[in-house]
Amino acid sequence: DSPTRIDATGNDLGHESFPTRCTVTFEFAAKGKRGPVKLIFYSGENNHPPNEVTQGPVDTTGCLIVGSEGTLSAGLWNTDCNVRLKGSNEFRGADQPEVAKIPKTQPRIDTETLKWDPAKAAKGQRPRWSKVNNSHMFEWVLACAGDAKTYSPFEIGARVTEIGMLGVLALRLQKPILWDAENRQATGLPEADAIIDPTPSTNAYSPR
Repeated sequence: DSPTRIDATGNDLGHESFPTRCTVTFEFAAKGKRGPVKLIFYSGENNHPPNEVTQGPVDTTGCLIVGSEGTLSAGLWNTDCNVRLKGSNEFRGADQPEVAKIPKTQPRIDTETLKWDPAKAAKGQRPRWSKVNNSHMFEWVLACAGDAKTYSPFEIGARVTEIGMLGVLALRLQKPILWDAENRQATGLPEADAIIDPTPSTNAYSPR
């Protein structure tokens, strides 16, 4: 899905580097049984979600998903995942009985690491894999070998990248973006067109 509105604020804004601190809000419309979703990106020193959301200190890098029945917390690369269910005052891992009842809706890949056999490699045989480590890098290697499909393929990655670029657009213009995904336009902001679909310039960084 694409956001319908993007708002952004930041410090030390420039065209050639990311701001030293920024907050970008993406609003997604309701879809099917899912209600509207608000995604807020915080970046920079001492720029965290408000305390009424975190209810305590948080890591410098991570993610909070706040829903009607509780809050999910994850660290960098989705490590140290914990859940705070509605009515609870603390985050806990999957050891709590209530969390164990939540079904897994996303399939998990068998995480594997390469066992290299030079003799088999010399004969052109593909290396075998054994279940050892848990790493998204090996998920990518397995996909390259044709043994699996990544859980963030280009069909998803391209959409996520577009969402991030819309945040950059809002920071560049310092104006709210009402995004028309079908036509790839910022409604009512003709000045955004040149940024969204720029004319390539081969002389921008030529020696003088």
